[in-house]
Amino acid sequence: SLFRAIAGNWYIGSLFTFALISIAGGLGLYLWTRELSSNNVAMWAGILYALNPYRLNEIYQASLLSEYAACSVLPFAFAFTERIFRKGRASDVAGLACSIACLILTHVPLTVIGSLSLLIYSLFRLERANLGRTVLKLSAGVILGLVASAFFWSTVIAELSWIKGSSVDPNLYY
Repeated sequence: SLFRAIAGNWYIGSLFTFALISIAGGLGLYLWTRELSSNNVAMWAGILYALNPYRLNEIYQASLLSEYAACSVLPFAFAFTERIFRKGRASDVAGLACSIACLILTHVPLTVIGSLSLLIYSLFRLERANLGRTVLKLSAGVILGLVASAFFWSTVIAELSWIKGSSVDPNLYY
């Protein structure tokens, strides 16, 4: 809506929005890859991520707009997780919390898949030397992300009983 107001119509506003989301995803992957390799490799990783055929299919063929946006947030979660392992600053914990909150608010299925992936990634990255401090910072980031998005997921949990389509004896109109 913001870009529609700026551009004056929905088409140009949508193009601006999708371009911003694409740039954000490439930047997120650049930041994550830069923690692990050179700037040149990170640059190409970000460019290839933005032009990835599945990502382009999400937006142009399948209209998976929320998944497209969530796939632009997920690399930031990995980048801040890696930064917590390397530096462990409070800003990295806050970045992880913002990434988790945005992921939850954007696309729940990718949140589940991404959270499991982050858990596995973190288990492989853990070192015995800083085990307690690192786990505490990662946990703080996740808990702060859950708190920041609680207005959404607490409502979803409260309304789960309203979903009767998957019950044992559903009505015919389901």
